[in-house]
Amino acid sequence: MSFLRVTIAIYWLVKWRNTLNNLSVLDWLPLGLYPILLLYLGLRARRQKTDQEEFLLSGRSLTLPAFVATLVTTWY
Repeated sequence: MSFLRVTIAIYWLVKWRNTLNNLSVLDWLPLGLYPILLLYLGLRARRQKTDQEEFLLSGRSLTLPAFVATLVTTWY
């Protein structure tokens, strides 16, 4: 790599590092809680009955507007 590219890369790395150091607890909290929430919801959903028929029929809970929207979007 050229000297200019290395210099630019180092500049952005230092700038990004300074940005991360300036984050407060309120900034880091959503970043930490979001993956935990996703794992919880994923593990909870895994326990429900899931087979091919349930997946295709959405548990027989698909409303008419959602069904029509699905048909319209797949038609075009």
